[in-house]
Formats: sequence, structure tokens, C-alpha cells
Amino acid sequence: MGENVALREIDKIGLEYMQANEGERKDILSRVLVVAEKTVAKAPGLQGVVAAYIQAMSLVAKRGEGFIEKERKRIKRMLNNPSISAEKKKNFEDRLAAVLALDTTVL
Repeated sequence: MGENVALREIDKIGLEYMQANEGERKDILSRVLVVAEKTVAKAPGLQGVVAAYIQAMSLVAKRGEGFIEKERKRIKRMLNNPSISAEKKKNFEDRLAAVLALDTTVL
């Protein structure tokens, strides 16, 4: 299964999450957890990206939608740091992919 195909459903649920009201978000987050588990079982290499999606959605619930823009800027700044390790860079790239997928301002 291609990585892009495996993430499509999570992307779709993520956008639904961002467009939902606070009351609906808890149910949507529960649904994405089930889909995430299936996705990682089929494509273990996606574990970092999937975890980043879930973390980002949880932080939106705690900090509000402004979190997405702030996090996007912060991650880009961190990626520009030439001294980060390859492992950290991959982690930040996964987080950036999740944040960008949840960014409804670019739709």
C-alpha cells in the first residue's frame, strides 16, 4: 500500500475534524484513532506521521485552531536549523506534514 493512499483517509478525517465544532471533535478523534491503528498495521513506516496527526488534533482541542499556524511556523524554523540530526529532521517533517494537512487556511 502506498504511503499517500494510506494517509488519505486520515487526511479526510483530519479536515472533517478541523471543520467540526468542539462537540463533534471528540467523536471524530475517536474515529481517527481506529483508522490510525489500521493504517499503521498496514504501513508501519507511517507510525510517526500518524502519531503527529493525532497529536496535532489533540493540541487543537486544547489550544484552539491558532495552534496550527503557530506550530507550522515553529516547525519550519526548526527545520532550517542546520545542526538538527537526521532523526529529528524526519520527526519534524512528519509533524509538518500533519500540521499542513490540518491547515484549513490553505484550502
